[in-house]
Amino acid sequence: MTACNQCLTATRDGKIVYYICRNPESRRFNKRVSPATRAACQGRRPGAQETPATQSAPADAEPPPQTPGLVRRVLSYAEALIQWTAAGKPERADDEVVRIFQQICKPCRWFDRRRTICRGCGCRVADSGFAITNKIKMATEHCPKNLW
Repeated sequence: MTACNQCLTATRDGKIVYYICRNPESRRFNKRVSPATRAACQGRRPGAQETPATQSAPADAEPPPQTPGLVRRVLSYAEALIQWTAAGKPERADDEVVRIFQQICKPCRWFDRRRTICRGCGCRVADSGFAITNKIKMATEHCPKNLW
């Protein structure tokens, strides 16, 4: 396998938390990888700074990912509910939810219009609804492409 450059970055408060491998040739495909694992996959020393040549291409340059399977989606949803509940069930304002959905999710190539889900994470996204059934409404959740 050659060194890849196909990871999506997950950040929290501006700090990289983990990466998601998008290289279909990798045994880690569609799984979380640590910064050290990603560096090794790219043929760099763990902890070495990324240069523009080794940074990921924009997510829109890639084709939409295959929607995660049912088990992965259920586990992801359970994790999101636990995080959301532990944080006190904070919700985004309705106007912010509408703005995010209309301006970011709906035009995104990862959005599956038929099932109203994001193909990146498999979560339901909409411009309205209860937080328990709408990822955008949960203030603790974020886009897998880090667009919101």
